[in-house]
Amino acid sequence: MYTEKREKESFNFKSVILQFLFVALFIFILMWLFPMKSDLKKAMNASTNTTKGETTDLSIFYDQIFNNNVVSMKEAAKSYFTTPRLPQNIGDKVKLTLGDMLDKKIILPFVDSKGKQCDLEGSYVEITKYEDEFVMKVNLKCSDQENYLLVYMGCYDYCQTAICEKNKADIKTPTVYSAKTQKPVTQPVQKTEQKNINITNIVNNINNTVNNVTNNTVNIIIITPQPTPTPTPEPKKYICEYSKTTGGTTTYGEWSAWQEQEIKATSTLQVQRGKKDVTTTTYKDVITKDLSQPIYATKEVGVSKSTVTYCAEYSSSSSISYGGWQKIGYVALRYIPNDTATTRYVPVSDTTWICKSQCTAGVDHVYMMYKRTANSSNSSTKCTKTNTISYINTTNVRVVTGYKDKVTKQESKETKTIYVYRSRPVRTTGGSTQYKWDVCDLTDGTWTFTGNKKEV
Repeated sequence: MYTEKREKESFNFKSVILQFLFVALFIFILMWLFPMKSDLKKAMNASTNTTKGETTDLSIFYDQIFNNNVVSMKEAAKSYFTTPRLPQNIGDKVKLTLGDMLDKKIILPFVDSKGKQCDLEGSYVEITKYEDEFVMKVNLKCSDQENYLLVYMGCYDYCQTAICEKNKADIKTPTVYSAKTQKPVTQPVQKTEQKNINITNIVNNINNTVNNVTNNTVNIIIITPQPTPTPTPEPKKYICEYSKTTGGTTTYGEWSAWQEQEIKATSTLQVQRGKKDVTTTTYKDVITKDLSQPIYATKEVGVSKSTVTYCAEYSSSSSISYGGWQKIGYVALRYIPNDTATTRYVPVSDTTWICKSQCTAGVDHVYMMYKRTANSSNSSTKCTKTNTISYINTTNVRVVTGYKDKVTKQESKETKTIYVYRSRPVRTTGGSTQYKWDVCDLTDGTWTFTGNKKEV
């Protein structure tokens, strides 16, 4: 509205010349930025491949226009925020929205790639005061993308005004990435494969860019402010005062009691070292059998002997059947017997109590003997051989099988020699006293710490 009013009020020959130059400049920029007809035709033919997720060069151009608009907001804000308009206290913030900037006429209107006006409230410039500088956040929010940059400002040696932008040589400039393509933003190239080109939006963006950007080179700096690390304070260093008295008369106090802790000698303290035998007593457990606490058990003990006669062999005109096995008793033998049809022998492991006074010398084996007889219902079955054997009669008795353990403490003594110390005060009168400052851990016994120290 403002531009149209000016044109109506001053329509003269000079205005016509200026408009002609502007159109020529506009055509030159279009020829420089946009592809030729053949390239557009190629882009239209390649539009069927857009489903493959390919990104055209024109989107990078839109990103560049977006970045230029951000820089325009930054430059306008730098001229607006003079010293009285800056935040005064550390941590304070001052905010200026895009709507405020347009109302104050410090920036011209612009639109995004879709021809829509950017968010007047969501787009803003915010300055925060830190301890020794300011950080200006320039945020631009449009329908197609949103991004921001951070600018460090302060009173530097190279500033020509009260405050200025921090020299880019003093900070690391990161790469700016496109919100659409997720690729680094570069200068616009000559080739594009965009399917639809909105000439009206392009003209609006170029028109605003020409009016807002005054330099050919645009430096975009996005820096995340890092907190200033708290330096680790260096430890303080001290020296101590010492004194020494020479000459005069020396007197001594009473000796202290002997002690095991070492004492250091000084100019005012005499130390004597001696030796002392120290005996250490230790105890260990000793296990013995307590004869007063026997352990009892029930055992079979042989008390007498008996004999038994049994049929060792049978004959029959038919098969022989036998009855069940009958227990006879323990037999002590000098040989290893074999089981027969009528006898069976089971070895006995514990023979001590069974053989007690019932086994003769030379007995090697004790068995439990079992016998059986043939079934007498068959009249043809007859005993053809008998044997007589002696076996041991036993009875159960309560006997001592052992004794319980008894634990006693056995004393053991060990003697070793250690050093002991005693001291007595030394006082010198009538002499001359010297003073000096030295390290606080001085070990020279001729100097005494006075208690004074100072930082160096």
